[in-house]
Amino acid sequence: MEQSIEEKIYAKSLSNYYINSDSDDNYESFNSPINTYKKNFIKEIGTKQYLNTELNPIKLKFQSDPFSVEEQNEYDSYINKSRNIMKELDDKIEILHEQREQREQKPCPPDKIRNPETGRCIKKKEIKIKEKVKEKVKETEPCPPGKIRNSKTGRCIKEKLEKIETIETIEKMPIKSKISLQNIEMKSFNKNSFSVMLAQNYTQDIDPKGYYLSEKLDGIRAVYHNGEFISRTNKPFYAPKWFTDHYPMDIVFDGELFTKRKDFKGVMSTVTKKIPIDSEWGKVVYMVFDLPTVKLPFEERYELLKNIVDEINISGNMRINYVNQHKIKDRSELEEMHKTLTEKGAEGTMLRKPKSSYENIRSSSLLKYKDFIDDEAVVEGFEFGNGRNSDRMGNLIVKWLHPGEKDSDGNVKTKDTFNVGSGFDDNQRLNYKTLFPKGTVIKIKYGELQSSGKPRFPTYLATIPKKFVH
Repeated sequence: MEQSIEEKIYAKSLSNYYINSDSDDNYESFNSPINTYKKNFIKEIGTKQYLNTELNPIKLKFQSDPFSVEEQNEYDSYINKSRNIMKELDDKIEILHEQREQREQKPCPPDKIRNPETGRCIKKKEIKIKEKVKEKVKETEPCPPGKIRNSKTGRCIKEKLEKIETIETIEKMPIKSKISLQNIEMKSFNKNSFSVMLAQNYTQDIDPKGYYLSEKLDGIRAVYHNGEFISRTNKPFYAPKWFTDHYPMDIVFDGELFTKRKDFKGVMSTVTKKIPIDSEWGKVVYMVFDLPTVKLPFEERYELLKNIVDEINISGNMRINYVNQHKIKDRSELEEMHKTLTEKGAEGTMLRKPKSSYENIRSSSLLKYKDFIDDEAVVEGFEFGNGRNSDRMGNLIVKWLHPGEKDSDGNVKTKDTFNVGSGFDDNQRLNYKTLFPKGTVIKIKYGELQSSGKPRFPTYLATIPKKFVH
């Protein structure tokens, strides 16, 4: 019996259903062996008169029509054949999965070994450390009912909290960190008199062996305490309440509010608003790199910091992380890692002495290594440019925000003005009067400070709100 028009349309819709379902698989391309079997199956069911089988997700609207004996036999035969086709398809898919898992992996370098859990090549000593941690966890007493052991810290935590994945699913239940700080000597904290630790410039005469290296983030420096973010000049950042819901109240963090590399303007725009916008803060991560009030050497503070941040994230807050630190073997490793990070868009790298304390000054224990220097200048005026810029701003006339300071080579910043002509877009050049009135503080980068006290090749980076000026 030939199919009716309605049945043909329905068969087509059913075929589309299988094809669309398969397009979401993303396991192989549409012309892969898996999809070839599926297309053959679709072709098979498309030639049948009745499509109402228990394998189909949609019910044929003609299912209420009674079957003749001949149609019933044909229908039963088709069900059996369809099941065989689907079983063959499942068997082929399983084989392909096994083949994929058994593909040959590239051998690890001589100094590394494959991690059986992740399949990645890691240093041999790292896997030994992990095995020791596992053995230590095994030796501990079992967790009480309703709790599971955190594989990173070895502590028992509530089972349901580890399953939280996004901000939207966070249960609003502020908690205090389970890390005990009672036996750790702490400094007092007064936000009105607190000064952050500032870095000196790294120079080639410094031996970096043993220093901890981290990426220099292009974000906004922020200190957290008791539910509040403050800038290095003690001005508040108005973060949404959910952003810090799970932070402990008995600790001080020093870190950066960060979105991504080369987005200083974006994160500045987000965090300086008095009324925070949730969608914008949803892109921000608080990258913590120190615990200013903890009286421990940096190595120990860093381990404590990692544990505290891990527990915050397990509690449900996914907008905080710690800055990764790597202990440097020698100068060549420093240069290699610095080059790798800057080529990926990092602003530079930071170096920290392992046994150093947190100092509320610009300290030689903390070094910044950058291929360019950044600083702040004050707008004094402007001048028109040449060519296409003949009728709009070509250069800003600026002076140093802190004239008279010396750089690492002993050059002194001039008290005179200098020009900044690079880094501006067309809108800024056209609307210079509104965007850069006299007294505006801008952030610039440059290659070096010349003996004249003026920067070489200065470039505009961003405008700094006056209340956040250093």
